[in-house]
Amino acid sequence: MSATVYHLSEWLGRIDPDEVDRLSAAMQPFLKGHHPAVQGAVLADLFAIWLAGHPEEDRGALVLSAWKAIDKLVDMYSELRNGR
Repeated sequence: MSATVYHLSEWLGRIDPDEVDRLSAAMQPFLKGHHPAVQGAVLADLFAIWLAGHPEEDRGALVLSAWKAIDKLVDMYSELRNGR
């Protein structure tokens, strides 16, 4: 299991870690080289599209769950970047 999927496993349940890694790797070149504000706006747009596909009453819990997963991933990538 990849480190990314390990950190997301509680949020996502049973998923194929290779699929997550492949899709993430495929999307990264589209964002590379763009201003960080543009990158953030694109990710926010994709997140909103995903969230809009769920019932309104579930969205608050989904945002909270996603934020917890993002927080764990930021810690993981910060440690990797700092060589820990």
